[in-house]
Amino acid sequence: MYLLSKDVPLTGSLLESAKVETGGEYGLPIVSFRFKPEGAGKFSSLTAANVGRSMAIVLDGVVFSAPTIKGRIPGGAGIIEGQFTSDDAKALAIVLRAGALPAPVKIIEERTVGPSLGEDSIRKGFKAAGVGVGIILVFFAVYYGAGGLIANISIVANLFFLFALMAYLKATLTLPGIAGLALNIAMAVDANVLILERIKEERAKGRPMRQAVAAGYDQSASAIIDSNLTLLIASALLFQFGTGPIKGFAVTLTGGNIISMFTATVLTRMLYEAWMLGGEAEAAA
Repeated sequence: MYLLSKDVPLTGSLLESAKVETGGEYGLPIVSFRFKPEGAGKFSSLTAANVGRSMAIVLDGVVFSAPTIKGRIPGGAGIIEGQFTSDDAKALAIVLRAGALPAPVKIIEERTVGPSLGEDSIRKGFKAAGVGVGIILVFFAVYYGAGGLIANISIVANLFFLFALMAYLKATLTLPGIAGLALNIAMAVDANVLILERIKEERAKGRPMRQAVAAGYDQSASAIIDSNLTLLIASALLFQFGTGPIKGFAVTLTGGNIISMFTATVLTRMLYEAWMLGGEAEAAA
């Protein structure tokens, strides 16, 4: 139990930042904080007048910590240290940052997901994504024939390159990450459908395969660039303003989007060129 003063000499609205660092006694976590310029002077005066006393950190009427002031703290920056665990330090930093908000924070819902449930969700997510990709590959092969097989190669290559990128970055695949994978596959499918439909239109006009392929890529380029550029902008905004899983979703989406543009426009074009050089295109037509 704490006995608090009715007067609040310093509020969280004057706090600029609060974060967890390592550097306390025996390498324990500490919470570093910094006040805005208008709060630095008040904090310096407050600590100078209360050396040896405790300063309570209160949010929504609850005292979360009451560290002892060891001396005057000028400059508006200081640390809170103690026998913190990593989780304790993170919780205190969150409380400090929440105190800087203009409105009180109320917990509407809190859930704890066990590792077995999380693993089961990821496994089901992979299964659903695998079934969806399988259906897409079969559709491309049946509906577009040889062109569909080339599109299938690009989709599989897209997944391979994306997983390789995630392994290189040592990224953890979460449910939002799987959602990002699914959206990347959708973008790759969209680009391949645009190209294949354009090629079909050109072939229907009686153009040779080589001319039809060239026209198909040229005429679909603007639509592919526009859609992927829009997605990149959205991914950048999600990464900038999102937190936690949202950032993971944005990273997966960005990397996959760049890779899908390469596989759908460059890799498939190379495969078409190799196929036509072999003389199979005109024979098949």
